[in-house]
Amino acid sequence: YPNCVWVDANVWRDERCLRRNEHDAGRTVAVELAKLGYRRFVILSCADYEAGTPVHFSFDARRRGISEVAQQRGIELCEVKTDMANDGFSQIPQLQPLFAPDTAIVALDMYSTVEFLVELSAT
Repeated sequence: YPNCVWVDANVWRDERCLRRNEHDAGRTVAVELAKLGYRRFVILSCADYEAGTPVHFSFDARRRGISEVAQQRGIELCEVKTDMANDGFSQIPQLQPLFAPDTAIVALDMYSTVEFLVELSAT
């Protein structure tokens, strides 16, 4: 596609590709949350990293940025996978012990954010 410019896509070539720095965005979020006193990050994502499911590049880059800061600053990190195709956040009752004033809930994508808020409002 000689006349195509790929913007924030999973396509990455030497030419005609533009991306935001999602890794830096994840780091920035984590640093600011740490400054605010949060000692635990709960990451929500529809991506299944253990299964190696392909995801948009931004999910993994944000996740790596947040994880790096958490590790460097001794912040506890929990990851929760949403299952939008099936039951969404049916695990909210198990997550409730994590809901504390020093816990930041960080969604890597808008789909996880919406699903989480819908399920949370139903409990």
